[in-house]
Amino acid sequence: MTIFMLWGGLEALRLMNAQKTILGALLLAFIINVKLLPLVLIPYLLYRRRFKEVVYTITFSIVLLILPTLLLGWHENVFLLEGWFAVINPLNEVHLLEVDLGPHSLTALIPTLFTETDGVLTYNRNIMSLTQDSAIRLMNFTRLGLIVLTLYFLKWPPFKIVTNKVIDLYVVSYLFLLIPLIFPHQQKYAFFCIVPVIFYLSVYLIQIWYIFERNPIKKFVLLFLSLSFVLMVLTTDGIVGRSLNEIFQHYKLITYGALLLIPALMLARPSDLATAKK
Repeated sequence: MTIFMLWGGLEALRLMNAQKTILGALLLAFIINVKLLPLVLIPYLLYRRRFKEVVYTITFSIVLLILPTLLLGWHENVFLLEGWFAVINPLNEVHLLEVDLGPHSLTALIPTLFTETDGVLTYNRNIMSLTQDSAIRLMNFTRLGLIVLTLYFLKWPPFKIVTNKVIDLYVVSYLFLLIPLIFPHQQKYAFFCIVPVIFYLSVYLIQIWYIFERNPIKKFVLLFLSLSFVLMVLTTDGIVGRSLNEIFQHYKLITYGALLLIPALMLARPSDLATAKK
């Protein structure tokens, strides 16, 4: 489903850029209703002055939520929607503190670093002992910081249509990278959303490596990308075994690996690629 969500988000944007607004908005609305996580694309479309696309997407999303009423009846559909919202509600207590091995996100990382928690394994992992409320507050500030950092990639001014596909990929890559980080209860498979970032960074390194021979930035990009690969891929149970993998999951190394992609993406500016082409 994560693969479908990633494809659907990218395909919806492609359709919108190809002036197939209704079809793109319908696809985006559908995957938002299925997975909810592609909601990050709505503020992006607003920032890019794609107001028509946003209106169509919200309208289709509402229609798709009401559509089952034709088969289930109004009260049954409302009952199911209320149950669904109770599960996905970010203020739900089960989404504020995740200490098990499975979840990997800021919700699973920050509180376990700054407050004492009882995980599946007995190894200590907190570097400070704050109150649970303070740790959750710190997590929310970190989450908000990553959301605000989106402005670095979007650039100023807002409400400006951008037709450069490289810049579009640059920004959308960061938005998809945010999904497994800022949303609660994300499993390992959610980090498939980093594929656009990996693709962009790989193209960046290939194109500028021999052109900017004395530029140290490319080496830092490669370093962050390599460390991320070690933490996210080489720690899996198929490589290191189940016991060691459980320890790595206990310390949330996958989340650290995803966070390392942020400075790599910040350094790999699209303007460098434009210069390389010249």
